[in-house]
Amino acid sequence: KMLSRGAMRAPVAWLGAGLARGMAGHSKWNNIRHHKGAEDLKRNLVFAKLMRQIKKALETGGGNKPENQTLQNLLARAKEANVPKANIEHAFLRFEQSKKGDVLRYEGSGPHGTGVIISAVTDNKSRTNMMLKAAFIKGGGLMGAPNSMSFRFQKYGQFHVSNVPLDQAEAFFEAAVEAGADDVEDMGEGEWKVRCEP
Repeated sequence: KMLSRGAMRAPVAWLGAGLARGMAGHSKWNNIRHHKGAEDLKRNLVFAKLMRQIKKALETGGGNKPENQTLQNLLARAKEANVPKANIEHAFLRFEQSKKGDVLRYEGSGPHGTGVIISAVTDNKSRTNMMLKAAFIKGGGLMGAPNSMSFRFQKYGQFHVSNVPLDQAEAFFEAAVEAGADDVEDMGEGEWKVRCEP
């Protein structure tokens, strides 16, 4: 986790007593809107987790459903959770595309030491390798060895939530943490940034 639960409370600590009067008189509409927002957040986190597991099942067991029991179970869970069909089809499409060539990963540095990681699918490793080396040099960088830059990166999922009522901010924050968010940041004016596992 990026922050402890206690540390994650900090962005909304300023709400405090100043909102007590408003919170006491919030309307039924605000309650409904908050409930829907919290449920949407939980659903999005569930979708993200299932899609990550489906991707892993495809990579380890292949896309043949009868032969991949793990994949079958995950697809059943995704259907039960109402994961959009388009999301699942996209995961299968990307898996099929990756089978048409070699999946390569390059790491290097750009201008001023900026870390760069590139994922590529190619049917010609040598050509891709030469093209990327030339691109690094032309851009003022240098291609590095495997894992030379990965330690500087962290992979995570992120989405934004809009129109969270001010008097519901604390409750929204608690719902996000309970749903499994790694970090929740108040961007101001009802906008929140939620970070979770990729």
